[in-house]
Amino acid sequence: AAHPAWKAVPLMELETFFTVQEQTRLFVLACLAGIPLGMLYDGLRILRAVFPHGKISVAAEDILFLLLWSIQLMGFVALFARGELRAFYAVGNLLGFFLYRLTLGNLVVHAVRRVSGAIRRLLHRLFRPLLSGTMHLHKKICVKFVRIRQNTKKE
Repeated sequence: AAHPAWKAVPLMELETFFTVQEQTRLFVLACLAGIPLGMLYDGLRILRAVFPHGKISVAAEDILFLLLWSIQLMGFVALFARGELRAFYAVGNLLGFFLYRLTLGNLVVHAVRRVSGAIRRLLHRLFRPLLSGTMHLHKKICVKFVRIRQNTKKE
């Protein structure tokens, strides 16, 4: 019940602790919030499989991922937990992340790697004649230019 501004509020109504049921619900929500994090990281893994790149780029992607995770965690705390950060939210996120990665995530990344490998092999087979013809033409042109240059130096 609402109390007038001038009247003292009973101490029990000022309770700010989460009940066990609320904490359980928050933990389950934190676990569920870890699933999109796993999907995001799988996106990075797929990007790395399709377009291999160096250690610095991988480190930058990982730092970006951690930044996005921290933003997600703060958003979770603001939306669901009255702004009260608890360690079990991060633990729940990690649990959901790893459960996704160890189950559906591995299947998705494996499938994408197989498909991208097949596409690479197909493109290689299709363009190999073109590349070999281009390389043959390149060699002939280089030989001609070398001869022309040598002849101009002699004069």
